[in-house]
Amino acid sequence: MSIEVIKEVITKGWIPVIKVEESLHRGIRDELRKITLKSYTANQEIYKKRCLIESFFGTTKRMFGSYLEERTEKMAFHVVFAQLALWNIGNILFIFFITLRYRKNFQTVS
Repeated sequence: MSIEVIKEVITKGWIPVIKVEESLHRGIRDELRKITLKSYTANQEIYKKRCLIESFFGTTKRMFGSYLEERTEKMAFHVVFAQLALWNIGNILFIFFITLRYRKNFQTVS
């Protein structure tokens, strides 16, 4: 991980939970990397949940593509927002129809 990225993370006020490893012959010499290592050891349970976040982004990229062809950042934001809204609506409809289907199977005789 580059030092510039770690600086950017710290200046934004985020906690740098980045896995930093010592090399075979040298330890960690840079102060920012030492801070990052302390933060990583203190927040390892957060780092272990990284696979959930990466799987979400991977699924989203497979569904909608990995890049946009919009010319402006504002338009790209609107496209991504619309895709996310449609995806959420699809999930809500799926859950709604599943509950309707199972509700019919478990009705009581009246």
